[in-house]
Amino acid sequence: MITLSTRRGVGSLALLAMVWAVALPTPVSAESSDTFGALTRYVAQQIESDKLVFIGAQRCTEWFYKQLKQKPPRSLSQPISFSRGQAEVSTESEGTHDCRTRYPEGLDSARQAFGHAQSALSISLTFYELALVGDRDDDHRYSDTELRDLLESFKLPFPDIHPSTAHVDALTAQFELARKGNTLEAVMASMGLLYEKGYRLTTNDRTALNTVSG
Repeated sequence: MITLSTRRGVGSLALLAMVWAVALPTPVSAESSDTFGALTRYVAQQIESDKLVFIGAQRCTEWFYKQLKQKPPRSLSQPISFSRGQAEVSTESEGTHDCRTRYPEGLDSARQAFGHAQSALSISLTFYELALVGDRDDDHRYSDTELRDLLESFKLPFPDIHPSTAHVDALTAQFELARKGNTLEAVMASMGLLYEKGYRLTTNDRTALNTVSG
C-alpha cells in the first residue's frame, strides 16, 4: 500500500528531477545538430541570388558588345528587309531592354558589374564548399569536433556550452564579411586549415556542390 509519506517522497523526487532538468545545460552535441543545415541553407539561398545577378550582368555585357558590333542603320531610301541577324538582335533586345537603364554608362559599367557578380558568386560557392568539407563524415550535421574545427579555422572560439543559433550567426557573419570585403583568400585559408586536419571534399560533397552551382 502506498502511504501518504510515500507519495510525498515520490513527489519530492519528481520535483527535484524537474529542477535538475532545468538547471542542467543542454549538451552542445544536441544543440549543434542543425548548425550544418542552417548554414548550408543560408549560403545556398545567397548562391541562388548571386546566380541571378551574374546571369543578368553577363547578358547585358554581351548585349552591349553586340551593340558595338552592330552595323549602322540603313538609309530610309533603301528597301527594308528583315534578316535573321536582325531578328536575333530584336529578340535579345526584348530580353535585355533594361540594360541601358541598369547600366547607363554602357559596356564599362556592365563589365564592372559582371566582374563583381562573378567574384561574389565565387565566394559564395567556395564558402558552401567549406561548409560541406566541415561535415567530415557526410552525416549532414556537425559533431562537436567538426564544429570546433570549423569555428577555429576562422579563429573563432568554441565554448563548451553555446546555443546553436550563436554558432550559425558566427559562421554566417564570416560569410558576409568575406562577401563584403570581396576576400576569397580568407575562405580559402580556412579551407586550408581543415585540409591540414585531414578534411576532404568527398564525392557526396561534389554532388551537393554541383547541385547548387548548376
